[in-house]
Amino acid sequence: MTPDRAPATPSSSASPVHTQLHAWLVALDLPDDQVAGLAGLLDATELAAANRFAFEADRRRHIVAHAALRDILSRYTGIPLEALAFESGPQGKPFLAEGLSPVPPSFNLAHGGELALVGVAAAGDVGVDIELRRPIPDLDALARRVLSAAEQDQLASLCAGDRLDGFLAAWTRKEAVVKAIGVGLQLPLDAFDVRLDPSGAAELLAMRAPEGQGRWWCVAFRPDRGYHAAVAVRGAVVSGWRVVRWEGPGKPSSVDGVDMTLAAG
Repeated sequence: MTPDRAPATPSSSASPVHTQLHAWLVALDLPDDQVAGLAGLLDATELAAANRFAFEADRRRHIVAHAALRDILSRYTGIPLEALAFESGPQGKPFLAEGLSPVPPSFNLAHGGELALVGVAAAGDVGVDIELRRPIPDLDALARRVLSAAEQDQLASLCAGDRLDGFLAAWTRKEAVVKAIGVGLQLPLDAFDVRLDPSGAAELLAMRAPEGQGRWWCVAFRPDRGYHAAVAVRGAVVSGWRVVRWEGPGKPSSVDGVDMTLAAG
């Protein structure tokens, strides 16, 4: 796993909030009995969403990802995972229901292929993305549709063998930024520029959209062979970060006992 990191960029004179960032990796393809057990942890809304998938594999992965999210958030809040309740912003970004926790963590979930990624921080707006590396037909045409002019220039500067990874680096970083802001497709993808060199630092180079202004921190890493992942945090200084593998509900992890509500820095 190779991390690429970039510091936050100050955008105001206000005293920043410091936080740790934990990036949880979740293996989604579990045995039938484990998936059935995890389904029992979800509420009616989550189960209904799972049952809307046309393919059984997608339904199962949705169940595992959302059960893992509940378990992860339970560790930080101390609330039993079955008692957690969620609300959504205007564009569908979820957050913990008001009143559940005095200092609710910020979080975001994404899944791609056989893995899910959950980003958790004590403060700021968190966005994550994870993508399985696979061939993309007509990559140049897709890049013209979803990358800014500056990003297209960066992509064109890469050798042919690096362009797929360059595009996926750009896509995951851009998706993480969009999900952190939480306005969905209302934010044009060409309204900001990220650094897309797959071997370089993850960095937000420019933000032209008013709704995207703020202090930003980004990190990109390759969690497993064949995957690209990125995390973006707005509105906080990330003093440290780590990747954690989720082993199942209640099972030990390397961050047990860490208080995410405490300032770090």
